[in-house]
Amino acid sequence: MLGKGPVVFKWDPFGQYLACYGGSHRVFIFQRNGEPLADVKIALYGSRPVIAMDWDSEGENLAIAQDGVSVVSIVNVVNKTTTALQLHYHLGKSSGSSFSPQPMFNQPTFLLWSKVGPQLAVGAVNNGLVIYNHLTKERHTYVSFFRMGPVVSGAWNKANELVMASNAPVLVVVVDEKANLLSMTREFSASVSKLQFVEHKDNDVVRENIVAYVKASKSIFLHNRMDPGNAQLLSFGASEGTIVFYRFLKGARLLVGFSKGVVVVFSVDPHNYATSELFRLQMHAQGLHAMAYHEELQCVASAGDEGLRVLEIADAKEFRSEIVSLPAGAGKADQLQWTDDGQVLTVSTHAGHLITFDTTQLFQRAQLMRPLELSPFNVSSAVAQSSYGRSDNQNCCICM
Repeated sequence: MLGKGPVVFKWDPFGQYLACYGGSHRVFIFQRNGEPLADVKIALYGSRPVIAMDWDSEGENLAIAQDGVSVVSIVNVVNKTTTALQLHYHLGKSSGSSFSPQPMFNQPTFLLWSKVGPQLAVGAVNNGLVIYNHLTKERHTYVSFFRMGPVVSGAWNKANELVMASNAPVLVVVVDEKANLLSMTREFSASVSKLQFVEHKDNDVVRENIVAYVKASKSIFLHNRMDPGNAQLLSFGASEGTIVFYRFLKGARLLVGFSKGVVVVFSVDPHNYATSELFRLQMHAQGLHAMAYHEELQCVASAGDEGLRVLEIADAKEFRSEIVSLPAGAGKADQLQWTDDGQVLTVSTHAGHLITFDTTQLFQRAQLMRPLELSPFNVSSAVAQSSYGRSDNQNCCICM
């Protein structure tokens, strides 16, 4: 366990380092072999919980955001250094003859590194966005004239553009790598989540001009920035429940996982985005909590009340495995992530467990995966090598 409570974790883009945080209120970085990266010191600000972590595209810098803390820590695992990115700034406010600085932009709610560049995007409670370039140390700030609320979701594309969404009011905003506004859409009827850029062909050139997001947890909205009048809304029946996960796949297909345990694959018309159901499977009888898709393997992993399951999309009518149960007392799974090569699948639970499975036997046996023998690692031994953190005795089990 990482301590009681939710877990935040993230593999780096190359599957070499696993960063994790749990109820013990410490961040640990494990190497792929399960050994801790003990010579990297990570100091958190007080006991405020970590709400987000992300690795840059080179797999060298880990950004860490804490609830209510106006500083994002950027840990470099190569140089063993930490940079404190200050998020707050001050706007002057005149009151008669006096001038008082007003603190703005604190309490981060969202962070995400660019897929292709050195930029880190950080959104916060007080309307605004900071884009930080870790190579040049430049920071660019975007403040919405429409009083954009807290940034709750976002995604980068390969052109180094960022789409982000806020609630209260609900805005979907696209900016470039220097936080210059490219487009803005206002939603009046529903909350927005799970933003993605969708690849499409334009004169035989693959572009990412279409922004997709989930509205009110029940439908998927497609907005073409180059053709704003040609927006599409993909609605689904209430019998499947709410949308837990979706992904546009190669071959003009759409994969959607619903809260009632159903996974559906649709064919998608590339011109008008009309959908036609190809097949559906009841992956979990008692509900679906999390999903993760590996593009190269064309496999989707899902977590439900009963445990984990994997489906090979290329041969979707036949499961590759039975359900694999999580350890007793682990609780419900809430996050899943594949490593880049697809050989490792990691799951976290509400109860504070982080379990990693070796999936190399997935295509050799008629079973999902066999967790190797648990290798308990005593967290206090890592803390002893650092001047930071407490020395309480917790165990972190890494199944590598």
